[in-house]
Amino acid sequence: MVVTEYNQTKTKTNQPIMEFKNYTPHTINILPAPEPSGLGRNESSDEDGMTLEQTFPSEGVARVAVTETPLHRTYSGVVLVRQKFGNVTGLPDAEEGFLLIVSALVKSALPDRRDLVSPASLVRDDDGSIIGCRSLSLSL
Repeated sequence: MVVTEYNQTKTKTNQPIMEFKNYTPHTINILPAPEPSGLGRNESSDEDGMTLEQTFPSEGVARVAVTETPLHRTYSGVVLVRQKFGNVTGLPDAEEGFLLIVSALVKSALPDRRDLVSPASLVRDDDGSIIGCRSLSLSL
């Protein structure tokens, strides 16, 4: 299915309709990109007053297996290990019409998957905690 959309320069584009499924352990909050006010964005505010574009609850958790090998060294009392990343678990096969939101580590472990996106342009609160993102990164 193709939907008519307009890009930032108000040029008509034809893009396939895509839905998102979140395979991170966290709800993903998409916040609006900074724009001049009065452009009529479809936004809603949560109880804290944070303006959201979209929210995607977790539908499962994709993880990368990690094997740790001790290096038999410590620095300032901290043990050092070498990590080797392995297979990804918890991720369904690609499905037409869907983009899967995953961690950047999962996405980098599967460079040939064109259906994976990860949070980008992270937004943090005053304490430095991530509260959302302004975009999603797609590997091409």
